[in-house]
Amino acid sequence: MNAIYHSADESISKYLLEQCELLKGMSSTSSLWIISRTLQIQAESGVHGDVAEIGVYEGKSFIPLLLSLAKGETAVAIDPFSWPDPEVRQRFEENVRKHAKAEGRLLVHQMSSTDPKFSIEFAKHSYRFIHIDGDHSPEVLASDLRVAAGALCDEGVICIDDMLHPEFPFLVQVVHEFLQEFDNYRMLCVIDREGFVGAAKFLICKKGYVEEYDGALRESFPELVFTYDAKVGAEKVLLLTTHENMIEL
Repeated sequence: MNAIYHSADESISKYLLEQCELLKGMSSTSSLWIISRTLQIQAESGVHGDVAEIGVYEGKSFIPLLLSLAKGETAVAIDPFSWPDPEVRQRFEENVRKHAKAEGRLLVHQMSSTDPKFSIEFAKHSYRFIHIDGDHSPEVLASDLRVAAGALCDEGVICIDDMLHPEFPFLVQVVHEFLQEFDNYRMLCVIDREGFVGAAKFLICKKGYVEEYDGALRESFPELVFTYDAKVGAEKVLLLTTHENMIEL
């Protein structure tokens, strides 16, 4: 798709405009523009911390995280690299080498988030952005969310992939339960699906930072702001979509 936002970082714009669609992966390019802008909002506000993705596959959605790093920050990749074949790690590393300068900024843990060592290794960092796209069972997502919340800095954002996906229709219930248990968090944004591939993502953060992110994202993507906000309980949440098909009543 055409650019919906031009990043101040030329390497990010180049990747999303020219290279992203050539890589295998389920994340839509529009969602990666929004993620990249969220990371830039943090940088502009002086937020410092590492970034991570649980379930990197071949690196399509991980590369924008890596390209968004500031000095002294690290990108952490967690994946067992067993699906769809053992060569997937090689393809991941080749894509990272081709599209991002990762020397000294990349840490790869070849493990599942169900590995007993995962929570120990993950907690060694303080993160400003965590993308969760690992095992899609309710039990594992619930565990991933708790581990992520424990390692997130105050201004950090958690991005949860494959929400409202027809293959995992009740996975959203896990997020609902998390927000009830961790009541200092709330939904920040719903990034709409683009199709069966390119499912919806949820952005969540601590309550005190929702207004700042909300305003900045609305200003950055006015053409993507849906006519009506998403309804999350009694709260209204920003909904960004690339296609607004309203039925005239």
